[in-house]
Amino acid sequence: MSNTFINMQICNPNLCEGCLPRNIPANFNVADTGICGKCGELNEVWDLDLLDLYRSKGLSDDEIWKNYPRLRLSVNNVLSIQMVKQLFEKRL
Repeated sequence: MSNTFINMQICNPNLCEGCLPRNIPANFNVADTGICGKCGELNEVWDLDLLDLYRSKGLSDDEIWKNYPRLRLSVNNVLSIQMVKQLFEKRL
């Protein structure tokens, strides 16, 4: 196992459908392509903490899908929760 894979598992909040807790429904509208932080597979993944933040602001899954990043760590982006909060505040 490479150091890069180990580091991605430690720092990566994303979970694929197979690694999501069973009580969490997999809504693909709020998923995005990324690497699962648990199994390391490239797949559709969810950032549950980020989704919780959006939902705490009253956003629907459709609003999230159309207007906001769905992952903090994706193939193209690395965002902190603080950066996402700033983005959210700018859009209000």
